[in-house]
Amino acid sequence: DTGFVAYDAEKKDELLGAAWLRLPPGESEVEPTPELAFAVTSGHRKRGIGAALLTQLVKANPHYSAVSISAGPNNPLVRLYDRFGFKIVQQSENAVTLRREI
Repeated sequence: DTGFVAYDAEKKDELLGAAWLRLPPGESEVEPTPELAFAVTSGHRKRGIGAALLTQLVKANPHYSAVSISAGPNNPLVRLYDRFGFKIVQQSENAVTLRREI
């Protein structure tokens, strides 16, 4: 697992959000597809925190060309991932798989 957290600059103990990648147990693919977990506290959304977290995560892990998220296709976060070059490659009623070409 690898990830980043965001804290309030003035209140260092106040967590604002987190983003991380997790390889599923027993992943045996040549190029494993990590699961992306992502959250920003409700009072701090739409302030660029999520974009900053995702920027750091993508820069720190360029070797992953695909990520999987469990979100509905109409989830607003899918638009954020699109801004970072992730495209939907598989879609079901409850989840999408996004891929980013490196």
